[in-house]
Amino acid sequence: MVGIGVDSIWGRAGRGDLPFAKINEMRTALIVVLALLLMAPTCQEKTPEYYFGYAKHYEAEGDHVQAFRYYSKAIQKNPSYIDAYLARASVCFLQDSFVLAIADYSKAIAMRPERNNSDILYLRGNVYYGSLRDTLACADFRKSCDLGYNRACDAWRKYCKK
Repeated sequence: MVGIGVDSIWGRAGRGDLPFAKINEMRTALIVVLALLLMAPTCQEKTPEYYFGYAKHYEAEGDHVQAFRYYSKAIQKNPSYIDAYLARASVCFLQDSFVLAIADYSKAIAMRPERNNSDILYLRGNVYYGSLRDTLACADFRKSCDLGYNRACDAWRKYCKK
């Protein structure tokens, strides 16, 4: 029985089967090919949902900076991605970035005017209230309450009805 060893495949360096320089050349080429494969970007384009998933992960871990970054990438890939605007607004609110949170909630409301946005109005009202803009907060709480969102009614009674 004849076995195939490394020496029989690659040749014996300096013994005539394959010259030593040829072996090194083949190894170098193999290393270059492997390096190119490892460094090459994936052929498949990342979807907005891909970035949204990573953002949710970072948000759950408490890394709001990375969560914001990935929600922004999801929005960049799909500017109509309402859930990404809402989630990014929430992260902004947690970071006291009230202007950005209000902008994202407002964008989400504007993107679906035909829908009852009472929940988003309530959330935006909370951001207004947190940023000491009581008049705007009360307006959002009242409108959300009028649309039937009970938590907004509670907030309006607690913070606005004087």
